[in-house]
Amino acid sequence: MPIIVANGINEPLLAESAVETGVADFIGMARASLADPALPQKAAEGRFDEINYCIRCLQGCEGGILKGGPIRCMVNPTLGRESQFPQTKAAQKKKVLVIGAGPGGMEAAVAAARRGHEVTLWEKADHVGGEFIPAMFPPAKGEYAQMITFLRKQLAILNVTVVLNKQATVDEIRTFGADKVIIATGGQPNRPNIPGIETNKVIFARDVLTGKDIPEGQIVIIGGGEVGTETAAYLADCARGQVTIIEMSNHLGHGLMREFPTMRFFREQGVQSMLNAKVNAISADYVEVTINEEKKRVTANAVILAAGYHPNNQLLKELQKAKVPFVAVGDVNKCTNALDATQEGFEAGYNA
Repeated sequence: MPIIVANGINEPLLAESAVETGVADFIGMARASLADPALPQKAAEGRFDEINYCIRCLQGCEGGILKGGPIRCMVNPTLGRESQFPQTKAAQKKKVLVIGAGPGGMEAAVAAARRGHEVTLWEKADHVGGEFIPAMFPPAKGEYAQMITFLRKQLAILNVTVVLNKQATVDEIRTFGADKVIIATGGQPNRPNIPGIETNKVIFARDVLTGKDIPEGQIVIIGGGEVGTETAAYLADCARGQVTIIEMSNHLGHGLMREFPTMRFFREQGVQSMLNAKVNAISADYVEVTINEEKKRVTANAVILAAGYHPNNQLLKELQKAKVPFVAVGDVNKCTNALDATQEGFEAGYNA
C-alpha cells in the first residue's frame, strides 16, 4: 500500500531521505508549497539556499481559515494575489531608500529590487531582523530564523545596499535624494506607568529572549499575550525558576497560534498565571496586584515586561513636519504582527 507522509516536512533533503530509506513513497508538502511554489524546481537544481521555506507560523494559512478569510502567507505576500503583482520590471527605474530592516523593511527592499529599482536599506542596529530576532527563541520557533536568512540572501542576490548602525535623520534622508522613501522603523515595547517600574530588576521580554538579561528565581511576567506566554515558555524550558504570568484580561495567550500545546506545557512545567489582575506597584521583593478588588503580593526576584508595543514613529513625525514624502509600513503605523508588516512592506516596495 503506497504511503504518503505529510505535515511539517518543509526541507527537500529530509523529504528525499524519507523516500530513499523507504519510510514513505510520497511526501506531501502543502504549506511548503504555499510559501514557495517553486520549491521542487529549486531543489532539483540544487538551489536550496534560495528556497523560501515555510516557517510554520500558522498566522496566514490556518489563521486565515479560522477567521473565515482568505489564506495568506507571512513569507509569501503574493499568495492568492499573483495576478495582482506580476513579476515584471517597473516602467521607470527609481532610487529607493528603505529605513528599518525588520521583516517589513526587508520585504520592501526585496520587492523594490526585484522590480529593477536601485535600493538602499538603512538599519540603526548592527544586524537585520528587528523584533523578529527575539521571536526565534521561544520553544518550537527556531524555524523563524529561515525567513530572515532567506531575505538576507535575497538582499545580496539583488544587490541591495545594506547599511547597518545607521540612525536616519531628516537631513540625511534629504541629502540621499531618493525617489521613494519607505519608513519601516517598527515598534517599541511599552513601559506601563506603574510605581517602582524603574527598578533595576524590571527588564523587557525581548532582552530576555536574546540573552541580554538572564533572570532566575521567582520570575514575574507582566502581560500574558503572545510575547508574555512565549517568554514564560522559554524560561520554563531553560529551567530558570518559578514563572508567574500576570494578565489583566481573562484570557492567556491572545494572538498565540499554538495555544493548546503551550498551555499543556505550562501545566507540566508549573508555570502559574493570574488573570483579571491589575499590577499596582513593583517593590524590591514583590509585585502587588489587585484581583477582584483584593490586593495580593507575588514574590519576585525579576520582573519582565511584555505589555505590548507602540509605534516607533519619531522619525515619521519629523518627516511629516519637514514635509518630506514617504510611505510608512508595518508597526510604525500601528503595532499588529509580522504577517501584516510583511504584506505592507511588499506592497510598498512593489509599488515604489
